[in-house]
Amino acid sequence: MAKYVITDIEYDDGHPELPTTLTMVLDREMEKEELEHEASEFISKETGFCHTAFCVEIVEQPNAKPLLPFVVLHTVGTASVPEGAVFMAVDNDHAVELMESENPHANITWIVQTDDVEHAFDVYHKESTFEDVG
Repeated sequence: MAKYVITDIEYDDGHPELPTTLTMVLDREMEKEELEHEASEFISKETGFCHTAFCVEIVEQPNAKPLLPFVVLHTVGTASVPEGAVFMAVDNDHAVELMESENPHANITWIVQTDDVEHAFDVYHKESTFEDVG
């Protein structure tokens, strides 16, 4: 089960008496597109009104592994110098999935568990040079 909070709900005809925040519990965690659809349906069922906008995020996920910061160093196209992107993920594989989802054309060079892009580049340069020598 996963608990989500839906916030900043805006309604079609400006009904100030309607809630702008709702809590939704689902039997499983969902990807963004499916989650947004479920949240939209939930708002309509709970309030009986159509809406124009909302935000949704997970607030509780029992038995879930904690999210950790990962820097994914990657190149795009013919670029030879990697760029760094920070993701919150449960492990390296999850960070790769998030990177591929955000940028399917990225060529992943290196992954470091940190939120500091500069540190990730330092580790990359140190360890990739060591591997080349070893």
